Amino acid sequence: MAMKITIFHLMTKVFRVSLFALAFCASFALAQGTHPAPATQAHAAEPTPAAPATEAQAAQPSADSVAAETAAAEPAPEAPAPQATEPAPVAVLVQETAPAVVNEASSLKFSMGLRIGLGMSDFRSHKALAFDGHALIPGVDLSYSLGLVFAFGINDLISVVPELQYTYYSASNEYIIERGVADFEYMNEVLVYMYSIELPILARFNVAPGYYAEVGPQFGINSYAKIYKNNSPRKPDVNPFAFGPAIGGGISMSGVQLGVRYYFGILEYAENSDGYPWSLQVSLTTFFF
Repeated sequence: MAMKITIFHLMTKVFRVSLFALAFCASFALAQGTHPAPATQAHAAEPTPAAPATEAQAAQPSADSVAAETAAAEPAPEAPAPQATEPAPVAVLVQETAPAVVNEASSLKFSMGLRIGLGMSDFRSHKALAFDGHALIPGVDLSYSLGLVFAFGINDLISVVPELQYTYYSASNEYIIERGVADFEYMNEVLVYMYSIELPILARFNVAPGYYAEVGPQFGINSYAKIYKNNSPRKPDVNPFAFGPAIGGGISMSGVQLGVRYYFGILEYAENSDGYPWSLQVSLTTFFF
């Protein structure tokens, strides 16, 4: 009986101790839920997350965001444009004179035409040609020219005009012998003629509207010459070169020129002839290009 009471009391004490321990554990757990335990060293190292912003704070932008938006809205300042430096005086002179050079080059005009000349000629100081006891000196006779004209207009006043022409020179004379008993008269005649290929290079000046004057050298090659005494031809020893000044003038009318030209040869046309050719011609020039 006593053994049973002792066991009963022992079980009662164990039950009470268990209840006390259970109550102590419950109160300790409740205390832990109200006051959380301090964070461990690992948890203390982690940054505490920021508290969520309130509705008013979310509606109001921060100063940094406003500054960023303002900087993005404002355009970036433009870089200052490079200032053009003033050209040096030499560059200004080049810019001013360049148009003048272009204008001079553009004002150069070229024309091409055909020239026909007709007039008289002679062989100045020619020796007398003797036959049958008479001597005759050749005198003025026919001359003509035909050739091309190339005109280069430098400006409104001056032109350079080279020409290429073929010219005929001639000189003649005659002597009449009267015979009273005959129905006709005897005559002695001399004739000298020559062909020449010529290159005049003339400077032409427009002295007034519609009027021009020209002057320049004339070069030539004497291609053929012959002397006639009555019906007896003679072949002179021709000098191949010809040279002398040419001078003239005329009228210009819409692509046509009517002029007069004088040529004065200074070279003897044939050996031992003492003859120097000259010519005076009226010419007509028409430009087709």
